[in-house]
Amino acid sequence: MIDWNKEFVVTSITRSDLKEAGLTDAQIETLTDEDMAAIASKMEDMYCDGEFWEHLKVATTMRLEFSTLYGGM
Repeated sequence: MIDWNKEFVVTSITRSDLKEAGLTDAQIETLTDEDMAAIASKMEDMYCDGEFWEHLKVATTMRLEFSTLYGGM
């Protein structure tokens, strides 16, 4: 039986990601784990309010096409 509510992780953030985004080491070093969790939560909210649903449809369609072409490899 399929569990329709089973969750699959979409992404995460790291302090290295903040560096890649252009923040300085000094800025990043001030952020606690609690701050990082709050940032990740805000990113989740922003993504779900933005292009998440369209990206989900595109990614799923691509996977379905791949499975059809390559037999689910």
